[in-house]
Formats: sequence, structure tokens, C-alpha cells
Amino acid sequence: MKDLLEKRDKAAKAYRDLIKEMQDAERAPGADDRSKVDNMLAEIDTLDAQIREAQTAQAEKVREMDEALQNMVIGERTVVNPVETREKEDRESFLRFLRSGDGIAEQREMTTTSGGTGGYLVPEKFFNELKEYQKDLCPIYDLATKSTWDADAVFPVVSAFGETTIVSEGSEKTGVTPTIAQVNLTGFQFIYMVDVPETLIRKSAFNIDEKLAGWWAKSHASVAEDNFAEGTGTTMPYGLAARATAGTNSAEDDAIAANDVVNWYFDLKAQYRKRASWIFADSTIALIRKITNTVTTHGALNYVWMPGLGATPDTLMGKPIYASDGFSSLAAGSACGVFGDISEFQIVEFGKPSLIRDPYTVANYGQVRFVGYRLIDSDLPVKEAVITCAIVD
Repeated sequence: MKDLLEKRDKAAKAYRDLIKEMQDAERAPGADDRSKVDNMLAEIDTLDAQIREAQTAQAEKVREMDEALQNMVIGERTVVNPVETREKEDRESFLRFLRSGDGIAEQREMTTTSGGTGGYLVPEKFFNELKEYQKDLCPIYDLATKSTWDADAVFPVVSAFGETTIVSEGSEKTGVTPTIAQVNLTGFQFIYMVDVPETLIRKSAFNIDEKLAGWWAKSHASVAEDNFAEGTGTTMPYGLAARATAGTNSAEDDAIAANDVVNWYFDLKAQYRKRASWIFADSTIALIRKITNTVTTHGALNYVWMPGLGATPDTLMGKPIYASDGFSSLAAGSACGVFGDISEFQIVEFGKPSLIRDPYTVANYGQVRFVGYRLIDSDLPVKEAVITCAIVD
């Protein structure tokens, strides 16, 4: 992992140095320069993919070490942690439920209008694994503010903060009442379904709970990210594109220029730029990476996209840029991405996810069906905190 990170930093630094060299020499890039840039970008992409694979393998190794440490023995005395003991008991009970339908699990009545009744609340550790998987798979989910509520979520929104004036001694100032509205989130039901072979479930070497958490998270991530990006708020949660303030449309209907990026940057109010990030579809980022801006009369070019160094993400005009499959590719008249303080985007999960084990529906195929339920909603209460990036219709 260390070698890969060092190679990635070296490649990113070489890219930055080449761009700076062209700028300092005030020369337009020739064919050799463009070829070097393309090769450097390809090398950075390859290293990024290798780093992601290594990080996944490293996380699995850490998990295995943690499990080994839970059974650590000093002399003849076993080190017992009450929290870990409870987690272990919860997992064993949950595993019995998954493998055979037995075990003592926390049961609840489903409170939504669809999905029937039944369900078992998943253990806290399983819930945390779901969320961690989703953070890795969904950049919007990772950057947003997440919370868990038992009932409807209400967020106050102050649209007028009152008024501050200078008053001379002895003069009277009448107070101004702030304008406060509220955003209510009630939840939309996300249902996950998977059929697993009975023979596989009963194998002790097969960690069904971990596999199920990973499958569920990957399936949920794709649908949820689509909603968090472009949800309309009717039969699905509100997404960023539907609630953000509209930015300046690009001048062309099939491309993005450096001036468009500059316009979008300054469309966002200054107080939100400090924590701002860009989010686009992969295909749009591929176009943005090629954008150059002529900065001198001699034709020297400035690439507005820069590769990140170390653990820092790639940047666009100095702000982090992330790829999300939730946003559509470049299309006239529609948002191709957003820019702003994504932490203002609120994602609420109501209670814990619940899981039904159905041993009957696909029993004739030798399988067990698992049906998972999550009640989730999202919105952007402070709409000016994020702007949409769109091209002309």
C-alpha cells in the first residue's frame, strides 16, 4: 500500500510540475506535451484502481485481526470487554436467525404502509457495516450529514436572520423577527431482496451476515445515490439537483469550458465555498479533466483540474471533486452536477433496518429469500448552500 501511495504521489507531482513548466515558459502545449499529459493521467487512473483494491484487502485483514483480538488470552485469564461480549452475543443470535430462522432477535411491527408485518431489527454492528459500505460506495452519502430518527424529522430553516444596525445613544431600534420555516422528512421505504442457496447459508465458514451486509449495501447504494443526486421528492426522496439553487448555464449545449467552471464557482455564496465540493458523473469529469484555460497571450495553458496528493482528493479550482453515478451524463437543459457545501444535505434513516427471512417462497429452488427494509428520506433545507451545474437548453 505504501509503495502504491508513493507512486501515486510521484505521478501526481510529475503532472503538476509539467503544467507549471508550461506556464512558467509561457508556451502552448505541443503534441509531445499533450501525449505526456495523457500518459500521466492514465498512470494516475491505474494507480487509483490499484490503491482501491489494496485498501479493500487491508480492511479485510484488519477485520480478521480484530476478531482474533476478541479472543485474546493473557496467561490463563481471558480479557473480557462487555461491549464486545454484547456484540458477539448479538451476532451469534443474528447468525442463528439467518441460518435457520431460530435465535432470539429483536422483533418489531413494521410501521410503514407497505411491506407487511414481521421483520427483525438488525444488530447495531450489522447496521454500522451497512453504513460503512455505503460511505465507500456513495460519495453524496459520505459527504452529507446523516442522522437516525425514531419519528418524523423536522429541520428549522432560517431565511431571514433578523437585522443588525448601529444605533446612536438614546435612540430606539425596533427589533426584526427572523423568518423561520421548517422542512419535514417522513421517509420512503427502500426494499432489498436476495435469494441465497440453503446449502451456502448453513456452512459455518460462510459469513452470511457480512456477505449480506455487503450485498445489501451495494444494491442499496446504487438506488440511493440516484435519489440523493436527482430525486424529485414525489415517490422518492429529494435529491441535490432538485433542491439546489440554479447556477449559471454553460454557454454551449454540448460542452463545458473553463469559464463555465469559474462562473459556477462564484455562483456559490462565499460563506459556503470553504467547505464546498464538486460532484459530477464520471463521464462529465472525464471532460472536465481536459479543460484548459489560456492564462497568457503566449498561449500557455492552465489545467483547471489537478490530481490529489496523498490522501487528498483530486481538485477543481482548488476544491475537491468526486464522481457519482447518481448524476446523469452531460445533456442540454439538465444539471450535470453540483457544487457546494454537501454537509448541508440531510439524510435521515428512521430506526434500524429490518430483515425478514422467508424460507418458503423459493424453497423449491433450495434457496432462502431475505427481504430487507430501510426507511430513508433526504432534503437540502438550506438551498443556497449548493448550486447546480448545467449546460444551456
